Amino acid sequence: MYRGIRAMLVTAIAGLSMLGTLLVAAPAQAAVGFDRCPSGYMCLFTGANGTGTMAYFRLGSTNLGLQGMDNNVWSGRNRSGKTALGYEGYSYTGQVMLSSPGHFTTGFNVSAFAATRMSSIRVG
Repeated sequence: MYRGIRAMLVTAIAGLSMLGTLLVAAPAQAAVGFDRCPSGYMCLFTGANGTGTMAYFRLGSTNLGLQGMDNNVWSGRNRSGKTALGYEGYSYTGQVMLSSPGHFTTGFNVSAFAATRMSSIRVG
């Protein structure tokens, strides 16, 4: 009698173990490239196609050196819903290097001319 109960318990435990194995979800993949940019932000990257270091902004930065990106912005993605302007000088001065009024929502690469000259960015 005990053998029958024991066999049923062993079978039940094995079944639950298998069910638990089947129910475990695969780990989520980390976002890569432009997809790293959070919704509601303007993101800049030190590499092309959303690679390298990323910094993200709601309002901007008067000095991209604070984010380690002064004269080193090679791509971006604007998910802020606002116009973003990149400037050659600090504190939003000098020539406008980047203008992305929302139609760059999928990401964009920056020309070599602008990438090596951008020192500040304003969002909004």
